Amino acid sequence: MAMRIVTWNVNGLKRLLTVRQKSLRALLDELNADIVCFQETKLQPSQLDEAIVNVGGYEGFFSFSRTKKGYSGVATYCRSNALPLAAEEGFSGHLTKSPSHINEVHRHNIAAEGEVETMFSEQKLEALDVEGRCLITHHGSFVLLNVYLPAIYASVATYRHQFKAELCALVKSRCESLVAKGHPLIVVGDINTAHRMMDHCDPRGSMREYHVTDFNDTPQRRWLTSFLQEGGGHFIDVFRYFHPSELRAYTVWTSEEKRQRNYGTRVDYILATKEFFERGDIINCEIHPRIVGSDHCPVSISMKNIAISQSEYLPCLAGKHILSKRRSPQTSVRNYLLKQIHSERTKPAAFISLSNGPISPIQNDCVCTQQAQGDVIMEDSQETVMVSTGTYNYHKDIQPIESTHARSESVATPSVSGRLTSDRPKKRFRSTDNVDNNNSMDVIVID
Repeated sequence: MAMRIVTWNVNGLKRLLTVRQKSLRALLDELNADIVCFQETKLQPSQLDEAIVNVGGYEGFFSFSRTKKGYSGVATYCRSNALPLAAEEGFSGHLTKSPSHINEVHRHNIAAEGEVETMFSEQKLEALDVEGRCLITHHGSFVLLNVYLPAIYASVATYRHQFKAELCALVKSRCESLVAKGHPLIVVGDINTAHRMMDHCDPRGSMREYHVTDFNDTPQRRWLTSFLQEGGGHFIDVFRYFHPSELRAYTVWTSEEKRQRNYGTRVDYILATKEFFERGDIINCEIHPRIVGSDHCPVSISMKNIAISQSEYLPCLAGKHILSKRRSPQTSVRNYLLKQIHSERTKPAAFISLSNGPISPIQNDCVCTQQAQGDVIMEDSQETVMVSTGTYNYHKDIQPIESTHARSESVATPSVSGRLTSDRPKKRFRSTDNVDNNNSMDVIVID
């Protein structure tokens, strides 16, 4: 299929929508891409609402700053025809550790499996990922990294220089690991480094700032060169591949007046591994200075013959899961099940949301299992909650055994989104785990 990917540092997503006086859906339609990667969204989980999450025809994936509000953050929006198989937050793979998420990234072979720990301690890796600067999505025929690296100037405190140097080393290590696993990669985003003199409106001023006589002789530029094929790395700068000598091709300006004069720098990139060029998959790359609303402008690539493999389940990092969790679905389910345990002593049952398709407990929003002893365990995409003590024997295989309806007294059963449903058709399933008949569980599906 043909595919278009856009990257844009929006300098605050909600601010941009206010400035443009557009809905997010209208903005995404204007960008006309299958995948849109935003940087510097400045969002927090508490700011996710229906307007940001439930965008018709698109699914959003988010990473947030854990250090301060209104800072950093990235988001990747995918059309329904380009949904990822898996999604990972951060560069290191250490941020999300729920069973559902771990299963997802391992199944699709994008998990960090020890390679980054050889460079940094676990504590350091978590510290490098707290600013919400990366999302990794696996789209079957390629893996996409949405990246926002910090801006570092000569006058900035030394520890920030060290932070970016370590972050750049981590980016390179993770990408090399993914390449070694056979994944074609595309890295998009705000790298916050003008690579060559032609990418900077005032290269001599930059040299004076860093006290160097060679424009390329700064830590950030040396790292970017090493990341690209010209420096022994795996990546090709897609814009320069198609426009090797174009001057004044900038993506950010420090003021509106300078934007009018086109006095800026090129710090927003789309980088891709060689497979795309060997097959001729990428056919163009463009900078879009006429699209306004941020101090940066979008950059896009157009592709052809891209095979997309989609999962029947929405990956754990999807905004819909975050929004669902914020509504605390566990509370209503907990109250209902505990009431059943203490009042009726009903036989063991599991309640599984079907909001994301066919049954597979590790993939669904909320799985609640009542064991024979009356214990209750609830698991969602983020964590496992023990309501009372007991051991959770995970369902490896659940198959339908009959269809039925809700009981005649129409006991209200809570759905995963918190709404109550009653007197609605239910399907019954039975676990086919290796347990004896006395311990088998009936499963009621709540749609």
